[in-house]
Amino acid sequence: MIEQDNQEIVMAPKTQFEKEIDHLICQAHQFYLDQNHVLAYQIFKKVNEMCPTHATPYFFLGIYEKKENIEKKIQYFEKCTTLFPTTFHPMALCKWGYLLIGKIEIENKQQQAIDIDPKIIEKWHIYSKYLTKLEWIQLLLSFQNTYEQQILELIQQELQRDENDPYIYYQWGNYYLINFKYKEAKEIYQKGLEKQSDFWLIKNNLSFVLNQLQEYEEALKIGLGSIKLNSKNHTAYNNVGNALTKLGKLDEAINYYKKTIELSPSFPTAYMNITYPLTKQGKTQEAIQYLETLLHYIYDTNDLLKINFVMGEIYFQENKYDIALQKYLKCYQIYDEQPRILYCIGMCYLKLKVYNQALRFFKLVLTNDKSFTFAYSQIGYISIIQKNFEQAIEYYEKAQIYKKNDQAIQQNLAYCYLQVKNYKKAVYYYLKLVTSNIQNMDLIMNQELKSTIKNMLNLQEKKNQIQKNSCISLRLLKQTPQIYKRFRSEITQEISEFLVYNINQNNNSNNKNNIPQNNSNKISAQINI
Repeated sequence: MIEQDNQEIVMAPKTQFEKEIDHLICQAHQFYLDQNHVLAYQIFKKVNEMCPTHATPYFFLGIYEKKENIEKKIQYFEKCTTLFPTTFHPMALCKWGYLLIGKIEIENKQQQAIDIDPKIIEKWHIYSKYLTKLEWIQLLLSFQNTYEQQILELIQQELQRDENDPYIYYQWGNYYLINFKYKEAKEIYQKGLEKQSDFWLIKNNLSFVLNQLQEYEEALKIGLGSIKLNSKNHTAYNNVGNALTKLGKLDEAINYYKKTIELSPSFPTAYMNITYPLTKQGKTQEAIQYLETLLHYIYDTNDLLKINFVMGEIYFQENKYDIALQKYLKCYQIYDEQPRILYCIGMCYLKLKVYNQALRFFKLVLTNDKSFTFAYSQIGYISIIQKNFEQAIEYYEKAQIYKKNDQAIQQNLAYCYLQVKNYKKAVYYYLKLVTSNIQNMDLIMNQELKSTIKNMLNLQEKKNQIQKNSCISLRLLKQTPQIYKRFRSEITQEISEFLVYNINQNNNSNNKNNIPQNNSNKISAQINI
């Protein structure tokens, strides 16, 4: 039977072994609060082996058990609550155990379309009577999707009881914060500060919300106010660091992130955040050191994914493609269907010139996201390198569905169609490239080809000379896989007018011969637009 919280509990003196267990649990719990989950898990596991009748480790082992192992999680929480009557623990631990059991079992049953076991609901009711409404709101906030209406009703009831209680506004704001409704959260937190201006928890969360709303000056002001009220709150320093970063004050931001890490050495967010200003200042090695250090504190697989991905990006920017590849492959082991991860792996293989592997991962990207345009372009590029022009055309044409006016795609299509002797399509895309905003675009062509076109414009020769130069232009275009070095165009609309005239001349001269022919190193072809 569960006794009331205010009932006096008589306890026998603790043995040395019990004191050692308590010490280990306190140590593990502190690691848990500091988000040092690797050490917390190891200690709880050790305590569980030393004392299998102790309830607390089962609770935390249930938390750490992987989400897909639902039955195992339930067993841990059930064991925790079963042992509770024989072991003295905070009542909240038992309440949380049943609450989590209820959440997991309800989710599991919904997936299997089975009615919820009435015993689960009964457990919730048994323990809910020991909670105040504010405590109950706090617990339900963890499962806001299921209990949204109940949370709001409880908040309104509490406001009727005491509309000046800032803690109500704090929990109300948290509800909106958890649901990413930042404007609503901002409004409620501000009302809470009107009731009590020195409520540091509200200021801390309001600073975070203002950063999300891109109100960085105000976020900085509120964050500094939160630090004045509680200088040991590491999340406040992190919020200030975020605001300073967005305001471009990178040196100050780095100092606040370092203070965050000093106060909470295993707080992962600060390690992640400090990498941005460090890399912006060219201090990539220092940024990598912070991330490498963070890996020792991380237990959650989502955090591992984020860290390895950021490290991969940094190494890639440093042109260390082999190391970047190893980091991205670790992400792939965690989440093998994420298009961005697959694309980054493909890019590393491409830079390392392992083309078949690059092709494999770019195609995997498209398997998971058919609208990932860059993957089409990269497959096209590799296909050109491997002289598989039909495949290159296939993927560049698909890329055009999503990026219709992309000049790089157009120029590569022009080249590929030229290689397969589809001159009609080749000149179509080349003209499309040249005539699209000629005054401002970058033309990508050989210097010799540029001179040829200029000479054509200056000389304005007869029909036969125009046709001859047209063949020279096509030959030069054919001989350049990536359509030559970039230069800023100084050629005016006369180029497009000339090329249209040139094509018309070719149409007139080739009406009698529809078959493309190769004559030595020159190309003679019918051109139809």
